[in-house]
Amino acid sequence: MQAQNKKVIYYYYDEAGNRRLLSIGNLDTYLLADIKSRFDLYKKKIPDLDNLFVQIDGVEFKLL
Repeated sequence: MQAQNKKVIYYYYDEAGNRRLLSIGNLDTYLLADIKSRFDLYKKKIPDLDNLFVQIDGVEFKLL
């Protein structure tokens, strides 16, 4: 699969274990170098966020 077709999805799990979407896009526009700035943005929006995940092309990674 080509890089421009891979999806990047940022989300967290709520208290009930449900995924809560933060953003979605294509890998070419959501470069991994952008993770720090997105992390800071999400912490401002949700101060008590203690679990943050990114899913890239179907593979989940825990960021926080």
